[in-house]
Amino acid sequence: ENMLATSSNLRDHLLEQATEVNFSEEEKGVAKKLIGNLSAKGYLEIDLQQFCVDEEADFDLAEGVLDTLQRFDPAGVCARNLSECLLIQLREKQINDPVVRRIVENHLEDLATKNYSKIARVLKVNVSRIIEAAALLVRLNPTPGDSFEDEAVPYIVPDIYVFMASGKWVVALNEDGLPNLFLVT
Repeated sequence: ENMLATSSNLRDHLLEQATEVNFSEEEKGVAKKLIGNLSAKGYLEIDLQQFCVDEEADFDLAEGVLDTLQRFDPAGVCARNLSECLLIQLREKQINDPVVRRIVENHLEDLATKNYSKIARVLKVNVSRIIEAAALLVRLNPTPGDSFEDEAVPYIVPDIYVFMASGKWVVALNEDGLPNLFLVT
């Protein structure tokens, strides 16, 4: 009962997975820095080309490391945008439907507004096919990092409580954090 629950944050979870990959020392350094630049939702918050310039890293190496990181759990993590996040998840689930893929690549805004007829017209398929694809897409996770708590929120515990009782202000000591003392004779 007295054990504390340990929860890992997204970065720790990904760094742990990175130790299981046969990265070179240079790739390990790039992986750590890329993981360090993830949002709480699991998206890469930096431009990869600018990252390579700033870190003096080889672009092809960084791109390869990013591709490896995008295969980590949770599916969709390390994506640069929503479309890439969903495409990663489709790849992981081995869903190779060209209609679904084209919707994700080109029609997410229309999908969000449920403009199915426009998507169907552009893709030259039935509206029912678009609705079927939409039903599949809503089962994917647009924010893969949300299942991890980034950091515990520190709460301030008061030493005293001040409250009104029977029309008078009462000050009471918060005894929750105090140890129980016993006098043994």
